[in-house]
This record gives sequence, structure tokens and C-alpha cells, in this order.
Amino acid sequence: MTREVLKRTPATRDITNHFLHIAENNLDAGLRFVDAAEAAVQCLAEMPDIGARKRFRGGSYPNVRMWAVPGFRNYLLFYTATDSTLEVLRVLHARENYRRVLGPE
Repeated sequence: MTREVLKRTPATRDITNHFLHIAENNLDAGLRFVDAAEAAVQCLAEMPDIGARKRFRGGSYPNVRMWAVPGFRNYLLFYTATDSTLEVLRVLHARENYRRVLGPE
């Protein structure tokens, strides 16, 4: 079953910023990143359980999962899923402190 995909504004901004950073040195790689990120989101919409569960203090984001963008393993998709939707929260580089970014609000 394919879920409706909802991308939060920060996730869309993350993908754009990562594209710009990668494309500074290699436009083709930047374009491949965007394609890979979009394909990963569609894959997760069909099979959301493939990502690893993550827990955050304060419970700001219950039931969050994380999955690396295929071909760009340092870029991590953080999302939640229900029976009908997949919500992409953020797309962060592995060097970022995702616990701080996604921690208590």
C-alpha cells in the first residue's frame, strides 16, 4: 500500500540545502542526490518499516524512524508513518547532531 507523502517544510529545505552543497562541487552528484532522496521517500511510502526506530527525550516525535538515502548513506531521512501517510520530518547529514535537532522543542 502506498501512503500519502507529507514533507514538512524543514525536510524540503534540507533536501534543497544538501543539493546546493553537493552541487557546488558536482552538479550531477547533486541531481543524483535529489533523485535518490525522492526515490527513498517513495520506497518508504510503500514499506515504512524498513527504517530503524529512533527514540528522543521528551517525546516530541514518537514513532520516528530513520533510513539512509540509498547511494548517499551519510544523508538520513527521519520520518513517521501511519496506515495512510508517510510524514518526512527532516533529511539530515550524519555529522549533524540529529538528537539535538529532533529533540524536545
